[in-house]
Amino acid sequence: MTGDINTDEINTGETFWILIEDSDGEYLYLSDMIVVRPSLNEISNNKNENEIFMQDEYYLSYQIFLEKKGVRKNYDQDDVIPPFIFVRAIADKWLHSETSISVPVENKVILPNIQYENTELLDLQPIRVKKAFSESGFEVYLRRMFSIGDNDKEFDHQSYDSLKLNGLQTQLFNLIYNSDKSFYLSSPPGNGQFICTCMGILREMKQDSKFQSKNFQVLFLSCNKDKADYYVSKFESIFGVNQIVSGLKGKTPVQIEQELKSKSIIVSDIETWDNHVGKKLTKIRDLVKKLKLLVIDGIEFINSNNSNGSVIESAISRIRYIITPLNLKIRIFAYSKCISNANEVSEWLGISRENVFSFDQNIFNETINKKVIAFDSYYRSSRFQMMLKYLKDNIILQLINQPKEEKKTLIIFVLDYEFCLSLANELSLFIVSESDQQEEGVTEYNSLLKFSIHNGIGFLYKNQSFKEKEYILSQFNDEKINIIIACEDMKNSITLKFDYVVVMDTKKIDYDDNKGSLINSKIRKTIDYSQFDIHQMLSRCRNQMDHYSNFILLCSSNKQEFYEYTINNSLPLESNIDFGIIDCLNTEIALKTIKTKQDTIDWITWTLFYRRISKVSCLFNY
Repeated sequence: MTGDINTDEINTGETFWILIEDSDGEYLYLSDMIVVRPSLNEISNNKNENEIFMQDEYYLSYQIFLEKKGVRKNYDQDDVIPPFIFVRAIADKWLHSETSISVPVENKVILPNIQYENTELLDLQPIRVKKAFSESGFEVYLRRMFSIGDNDKEFDHQSYDSLKLNGLQTQLFNLIYNSDKSFYLSSPPGNGQFICTCMGILREMKQDSKFQSKNFQVLFLSCNKDKADYYVSKFESIFGVNQIVSGLKGKTPVQIEQELKSKSIIVSDIETWDNHVGKKLTKIRDLVKKLKLLVIDGIEFINSNNSNGSVIESAISRIRYIITPLNLKIRIFAYSKCISNANEVSEWLGISRENVFSFDQNIFNETINKKVIAFDSYYRSSRFQMMLKYLKDNIILQLINQPKEEKKTLIIFVLDYEFCLSLANELSLFIVSESDQQEEGVTEYNSLLKFSIHNGIGFLYKNQSFKEKEYILSQFNDEKINIIIACEDMKNSITLKFDYVVVMDTKKIDYDDNKGSLINSKIRKTIDYSQFDIHQMLSRCRNQMDHYSNFILLCSSNKQEFYEYTINNSLPLESNIDFGIIDCLNTEIALKTIKTKQDTIDWITWTLFYRRISKVSCLFNY
């Protein structure tokens, strides 16, 4: 949208209401507010996500449910979808100042199919680890897998003897350890997916006594590039440092070549793998002939609305394109968070439906209390103050008054760097006032860091130095601080678990290149957190049977219904390859995978995009 107001009487800006209605004007799906500023002098001070400037192009992004309130879940699609949805922009003060557009949805929008059935978690007797792996000689690895130390031998034996697999691991044990079948697991995080991978590696070691002396037996690809180093350290702690495990991230092509020829377990983020190895077809064809186990972790990252999603989908499709014609017996373990179309994703990965385990979002999360708190304010600054008051009165006070031995941990996700520092200062001052200390607020960065750490608060953001991040995390691990404030772009790299997870506001500002504008080189976009973003933050909750944790999402009132549904339900995994399909096709042309139009069509059939476009063609503007 573009503001176009021809008057000299407006100095402070005009308020407009954005209304999304059905075709009869009887049902309001969503309302929002924006402010149009006539002056260009305030561009540098434009801090509010609701403000735009005349002649400056601006994008609004909304997510709504076509299913109206009161309509049952087993709806008839023809009764629910209106022929059009009207989006109106109405001036708050000026008469007849209204613009409306109609968005046709009939025959274009296909509601998600509700026939997906979740896998039932069977009520099986937990398998004892010692009995399951008896006479295997893997006791050392198993102790490290379940983090049992070697200091007190008597204590270790007692712990090892009583160790059991959880319900999910018990249900999958025979498939993983006593068969050569592939599987796809869609489940809430923190329920033993990594242990399942380790059991698969132990299976390969049992089958081949020379496993450690061979190269490229297991390939572990993480779709989350921020956690690649974390997985490398985990594998090294279990299977031995620098013996059979190698991480490719941050290494030169020569070093990667040496690692592929000398190490049995290769761990990498999928982008690094694709750039250095996956696009070299001759090399990868020779390598995959040795491969026994391929693990793909974090497939839900395909849902990220940027080029990363298209890169991940393209890389996985290329691996499948190369492996399938060779008729190799390679096991595939694929993991994702809960999604509702796991059968389609498994078909794309070449995994049979009988080996798809798609568990319900809430089946393992009985110990997580989820709440969505709405605040009736359209301005970010006033909404922030309302959320801050709620945070102080209901959570921070509770943490302050708890005894040290029962101290609970808290992480707060905020929108950006400025809010991160502002909140750290506000909460530090509040803790000081409640503890009757006499301290003054600080504005300099270094002083703020010391001040907040002194009061039990740390903060993390994307461009923070590595040394500073390590210091804050070490303070947290040593229980010297129990509150961490993190920018939302840190959600993928944080591996810690917390008793309280708070999401403070859900509307972020993004920028796209605007080459055609003389006013601003960037187009401001207002974007709500997606289901993918929310579930990433939800995964930071501590999830233990004997330990309750809390997930609290603070948002504006017009988003409450959407996020209440999001945190309690699984949504389908959608392809985002259309964000970068031109780059993907150019890459395949350069690799000579694509030489003709028919090759292009054949290549597309290997993608998730091919399977989803017929189901939700409106999502891809077809």
